[in-house]
Amino acid sequence: MDLEPLPKVTFLPKQLTELVIKGWTGETIDYMKNGQICKVYDGQGTCSFRDGHEYKGELKHGLLHGKGKFEWTDKTRYTGTFHENEITGTGRYDWPDGSTYTGKVLNGLRHGKGIYVNAKEGVEYEGEWQHGLRHGYGELKYRNGSIYQGQWERGMKWGQGKMTYASGNYYEGSWKDNKRNGHGVMHWLNTNEKYTGNWEDNFQSGFGTHIWLEANGDNKLLRNRYVGFWKQGLRHGKGTFYYSNGSKYEGDWCENYKHGHGLFTFEDGTEYDGPFEKDRMIERKITDSYSPDGTKARREVEQNPFKKLIDISDLIVFETNPQEVQKECQNILLRHNSELKQWYKIYARKVEQTKSEESFSMTLRQVWRFLRDCQIVSGQSSLAQFDRIYHRGKKNHFSLLGAEEINKFNQ
Repeated sequence: MDLEPLPKVTFLPKQLTELVIKGWTGETIDYMKNGQICKVYDGQGTCSFRDGHEYKGELKHGLLHGKGKFEWTDKTRYTGTFHENEITGTGRYDWPDGSTYTGKVLNGLRHGKGIYVNAKEGVEYEGEWQHGLRHGYGELKYRNGSIYQGQWERGMKWGQGKMTYASGNYYEGSWKDNKRNGHGVMHWLNTNEKYTGNWEDNFQSGFGTHIWLEANGDNKLLRNRYVGFWKQGLRHGKGTFYYSNGSKYEGDWCENYKHGHGLFTFEDGTEYDGPFEKDRMIERKITDSYSPDGTKARREVEQNPFKKLIDISDLIVFETNPQEVQKECQNILLRHNSELKQWYKIYARKVEQTKSEESFSMTLRQVWRFLRDCQIVSGQSSLAQFDRIYHRGKKNHFSLLGAEEINKFNQ
């Protein structure tokens, strides 16, 4: 229930003032209001209050108004502007513990832009305030070196903000109730990890991607990467884990374990599709399989791994015999696998220092350089021709239009 505002006071007679003030060193003047004359304190002076407080500064018609300094009995001090007996305007608070506030105030509360410093606790906040609480945009520095820069609401981190921790790790994204809530990105610089996705009460929760940005090596062609659902900071639900050696697991997770049904693709292209229990394949068979007619079948590991690891379907769709072309490409890749790995490693390292998710991928510019170095580009085959072939693939085409809209444009 809202209370009715008090009537505005524009003067205070000496008789009423003396109820709270026992001494005044300034002037006492006559003041006329509604045809009546009364005595009021006015001008520059010092007020000694009966409860021990003291004010030095300006009074107007018996009210604290203008510039002044107010000191409470507990040694708390305010120095700044007053308006009709209210601490309103711009000023500075000094508290007994050594903390200070300098900035805008309204009715005695921090309101507007201001700086709060507590040297004892090692805390400094510079930003916006509302009714005594941090509200709006502000920057908070902690004793240990951590810094928060972002939005506040009712004294709490709330909205978009960036928290840089003393370790150098930092989080950028949404906050609520002083905790990471909503969508955000966390960078762990000390372990070269990064998470992008949803958060709930400081934990990864919901859908997100976690990537390990460790340096590449002889057996690392990719980044370790998990894309899927989380619960309380653990992989939980449906998700896919891409391993640095090219292996992949896609399926159910429970508290960071592969648990439930999943499909594991090994680096050589072989697969296990079945139940998992705490990272263990329950029904994996390592014996040779047999065909229905009783003849011994080839082991899956002897199949060409590039049949499942490489997808060039969009590049061969315009060929006269795409299946033969794809088969020949897979055989070439298998035949020159060792050399291709070495070449790829050299060109991937050219962007490795960026430490990003794409560090093992070659940009189009790097591909151009690769084609030149391999002497594939010549008078008969230019980079422009390569670009045209590459961009013809369906993977490089997308539309914001639905099927019905596309048909309208094609008519």
